[in-house]
Amino acid sequence: MIGKYTPLWGKQILKDMIDLDLTMHELATDLGVSRPYLSNIIHGKIIRPEMQDEICTYISKLNKMHHKQCKIV
Repeated sequence: MIGKYTPLWGKQILKDMIDLDLTMHELATDLGVSRPYLSNIIHGKIIRPEMQDEICTYISKLNKMHHKQCKIV
């Protein structure tokens, strides 16, 4: 789509969300923000470095938990 741009950071977050079977609504709820606000941050429409850090920290924590579960199984 012309004019649509998602930063590389946002694309990685979306990929991780798919891998973790995590919806935008679930992530927004877990972070205590609205779904539209979270979507705007991930898609680069709103730049909030502190929120980006919080999202990265949360996704990283889930990734570690996911990988530990995979190793145990």
